[in-house]
Amino acid sequence: MSSFSQLSFSFQKKLDDGSPFPLVLAPAHESSKDAGALARALLIEEQRSQLEEWLIQSGAVLLRGFEVWTAQELDSIIDALGWEEYNYMELGGLANRKRVHGKVLTANDLPLDWYVGYHNEAAYLKKPPSKIAFFAAKPPEPGTRGATPIVPGHVVYKRVLERNHLAEQLLNKGRVVTYSYLNNRAWRMHFSAQDKQTAETNAMKQNMTLTWLPKGEAILESQPLQPLFKKDSAGRMAIFTSIGTFLEFNKMQKKDFPKSTIKFEDGTLLQDETAEELVEIMLEEEVVFSWEKGDVLLVDNSAVLHSRQKCTSKEREILVSLAA
Repeated sequence: MSSFSQLSFSFQKKLDDGSPFPLVLAPAHESSKDAGALARALLIEEQRSQLEEWLIQSGAVLLRGFEVWTAQELDSIIDALGWEEYNYMELGGLANRKRVHGKVLTANDLPLDWYVGYHNEAAYLKKPPSKIAFFAAKPPEPGTRGATPIVPGHVVYKRVLERNHLAEQLLNKGRVVTYSYLNNRAWRMHFSAQDKQTAETNAMKQNMTLTWLPKGEAILESQPLQPLFKKDSAGRMAIFTSIGTFLEFNKMQKKDFPKSTIKFEDGTLLQDETAEELVEIMLEEEVVFSWEKGDVLLVDNSAVLHSRQKCTSKEREILVSLAA
């Protein structure tokens, strides 16, 4: 007997195969409402396999109404799913995060009034996480925004194919190299270093290179990564990038500051106008829903990009767990 019941909401969209995006699941029975019951259900291979199949098919699954209230309860659900922890900090993740409990971290410690642009999690790393679980420990107050919009990468790819000028500029360009600007505080925090030599050593361990700027800032260069478009878990060609985050970060810098950007293997740079057009497509195809307390959003990182709206609430607390 399934522990899940599918729900329909106005914010959902339909994928080409008819799958809802995101798929929304609620407890099928009163007895399966609490977090412990959900974790126990996921220890059953049939239930766990069904959920993973849905995740691959839709790219995102929203678990709503399961009374998950704490980071400890989310951690037990991740254990039941059998997700191997992705060591974000050790592998070179750039976002400011803190460990809350077990495999559960803060989502992003940037100020809530900052917009975080569309990205696949850690797309600038050689081995990004495969899946993400977002958890609404404290949803933002109504009317304060603070949603985590999502967009299917394969839909963005199809939209690119419809625009010849974009297809010519972006397809068949080979692997990408990312260049990220780090100020003095950022490289010290990111590489747990107080001096340049230690930072360089730690960067090399993560297959990255630091180039120092005159005032002590740095450009962090990745090794060649995956192409801008690659197959997701379901075998669909999909965009895979951090470009939305880069664009928003560049907007906050002074005009004469170096930009975070992407360079293709053929030597060409991703132009700002092209990146902005890509983000416009993402915004047109996005799904936005309001967080409810206890929501758990499972995301296939190979298939779905996410962002973070600006938020005027001081109560917003969204936690994450990343799977290797």
